[in-house]
This record gives sequence, structure tokens and C-alpha cells, in this order.
Amino acid sequence: MNLLSRLAIGSIQPETDLQPMLWALNECLNQQGINVQNFSAHANYKGCCAEQDHCHNPVRILDNWLQGERGCQDYFWRSSRYADMAVVSGSYPAGSPVFSQPNVTSAPGNLETLCRRLDLARIVVLDASRLGACLIPPRPDEVDAILLDRLPVHASLAHWKIIFQTLWGTPVLGYLGADTTARRDLADYSRHVHLSREHRQRLGRLLSHNLDMTQLLQIAAGRQASPTMNDIFATRPSGSLQVAVALDESFPCHCPDTLDLFESYGASLHEFSPLHSEELPAGTDLVYIGCGRLDTMAERLAENICLKQSLQYYAGRGGRIYAECDGLAYLCNQVQLPGGKRVPMAGLLPITAHLQPQVVQPLPQETHLLHDSWFGRQGTRLRTYWNPRWQLDSCNSIKPIALTDQAQPLLVCHQQLIGNLAHLDFPAHAEYLPRFFASDRTRLPTFL
Repeated sequence: MNLLSRLAIGSIQPETDLQPMLWALNECLNQQGINVQNFSAHANYKGCCAEQDHCHNPVRILDNWLQGERGCQDYFWRSSRYADMAVVSGSYPAGSPVFSQPNVTSAPGNLETLCRRLDLARIVVLDASRLGACLIPPRPDEVDAILLDRLPVHASLAHWKIIFQTLWGTPVLGYLGADTTARRDLADYSRHVHLSREHRQRLGRLLSHNLDMTQLLQIAAGRQASPTMNDIFATRPSGSLQVAVALDESFPCHCPDTLDLFESYGASLHEFSPLHSEELPAGTDLVYIGCGRLDTMAERLAENICLKQSLQYYAGRGGRIYAECDGLAYLCNQVQLPGGKRVPMAGLLPITAHLQPQVVQPLPQETHLLHDSWFGRQGTRLRTYWNPRWQLDSCNSIKPIALTDQAQPLLVCHQQLIGNLAHLDFPAHAEYLPRFFASDRTRLPTFL
């Protein structure tokens, strides 16, 4: 039996922001010398840049819709093997109409499903500013403890402890106040800006003064389950493929499991900076560009002419490139920002990418590949989250190889460049990797 302390922390109130509590809780645990491995229960990467700030280890992805039960268990145990505690964050299904359907276990981002699969203690975060005598939400079927966020200045913690012990039979472990300097500081930080270490520590100190750490650790340690293993990340005999990975403040978002999986296929990873590098790493076989921050970094990226020319020369020689979301937009001729301003980009795709002014939630999509390419064979299934914040101009030279359920391009191909308007979780789509890293690519089709 494995005694890894583990818990799920999530909301049941719509639009509750877990981020301040996650920052604060991780700081409290780190101050106790506890090495925490954090997981997100939803692979739509919402706030993924901010989530990288609330812990020392990279945030890992667990998504019951993308990954089967065995896959979730394998990723969980492998990623947690060096940790003292695992924390899975997300939303519980209470109050959401979609979960009244019979296929509850297949709904995207279902934290309750992960709790059952991984035997997680359940912690519910409640926004105390939205509670009242007649506004107590229904109790979830299973809950081990409560954390209160945004507790009003004059509210009594003892009052709410009595209320929830009486109505829910559940202890309240602690709270974060609503009117604090640290809370006001959070208003200055968007989801795309790293919160400073100083502000995280301040949140941690506030929570630590109002948290029953002993009871929290007892709840997290009260679970036992046997780890599972399979060979998805096992090292495979393969040629040495050099992958250039875009990584800097403009492109900080990569799933660490994906990079680990690349290495298990024999890939050698080499970082480059779209902001600062003058050229791609020597000997590059594949360029990998993930999601980024073009909404704030587009003009700075446009200034690096040398790197853009290096990408153009590489693509002109038939070099393979895979790019997602903001990475795809970066490779276009130009991007149009919400205010109407157009900024020149790398110029590898003869189209304009339009950034939508409204915040749009990534949408689950189940589709398949329409054509063969080096990326995958025709008919290969694809489950992912489409990010509608980017819209592409139509152009005959850009060939869609997968469509959304609204018949809009999801994946596009141009020469040896594959662009994806979704976030693809490669560990959940291991069937793509043998072709992705095929040593003989001379027979693979290229769309011109």
C-alpha cells in the first residue's frame, strides 16, 4: 500500500476562482517542508501560466475525459513518486446541469471522477462573500473538509464552523479574508502575469494564521491505494531526434508530461527563445511551439527579425514544425489584436490570425484527421480542447486536416508545418508518437 498524502481541492460554486487559495495553501505546505506535486483536473490549460506559480514542481494534467482510468492512475503515480503530497485542483460537479446526464463520468474535467479513481480526500473551497443564512449550497455527496475564501472582515469564522458542522457535518479548516493587502494586490495581476514570490508568501502567511494544518494533514494522509504502472513513458530504442522547444516569457506553457514523453522516444530537447534567440539550435529536426502570450508580447516578438528569418529558412528547407494556439498565431503573416492593430509575425503561414476580444473558454472536441500527414494518418481519432480565442483568415494554400464540430479548422497543414488551434495532450494520444518520431519520413505526404 502507498501512503502518499493526497487531496482534491475544488469549488462547487460557479465562477469561483481557486487561484488565491491554491497559492496560499501551497505556500503553507512548502513552509512545513512538504514537497507538493500539483495537478489540474482539466486539460483545457485555463490559467496554466498562473498555475505554474503556485508550486515548485510543474503542474501536471489529469483529465478523465482525455485519459482513461488506467491512464489517470499511471500519470498520477509516476508524477507523484518524488513528492510528499499530491494536490489535484478543479471543480466538483455539484450544481452543474451537464452532470445530471447519465454519462457523468465522461464529462470533461470531472474532479469527482478523479477522486474515485485516485482515492483522494475531498476539500471544498467556498466563496464566503456569496454565503448567507439562505444561501448555503447543497452538500456534495462526499466532502471531507471546507476552506473559506473571501471571508468578510466582520464575519465570524466560529459562526461558519457551527453552520457547516450542523448542516453539512463537515469541519471548516481555515479561511482567507476578503479585505487584505494581499487580496488587493491580486487585482493588479491578470491570469497571464506571474505573481511574485513576495505576494505568494504574503498569501501563505495569511492562510497559515487561520488554518488547522494538523487536521488538514491528517485528512490528506488518511488514504491508501496501490500505485499502478505501465510502459507509456518507458525508454524506447530510437534515433536521436533534436527537438527545438520555444521557451521564454512569451511562450512559457508546455505540458511537462509531453516533454517527458518526447524524451522517452529518444528526442533530445533544446530550448530557444522567440524573444531573444538569433537562430534555431543547430541540428534541429523538429520545432515545437506551445501556447503563449501574444496578447501582450506580439510587438516584442515582431522585433526579433533574426529568429523569424531562421524559422523561414528552416521551413523553406522542409523542416517540420508543430505549433499550438498562440504558437500557431506567431507563425502567421500577422496577428490582429482586439483593438484592430496588426503586428507582423514570422510569416510561415500566409494568413492573419485574429485574437478575439472576449475571453472564451476552451471547448471539448472529438474529431479525427481528414488527411495523412507526418503528424498522423487519416482517420486517427483526436480528443482535445479547442481554443476559439484565435480565428484564422481563410486561404486556399492552408489545408485543414481536422475540423471542429462547427466545421471550423482545428488543425491546419502547410508544407511541413502543422498548426493546432487546440491544446493536445500527447500522453493521452500516444498513438501519434510513433509517426511523430518516425525516422523515415521520405514517404510521408507534404501539403504544398
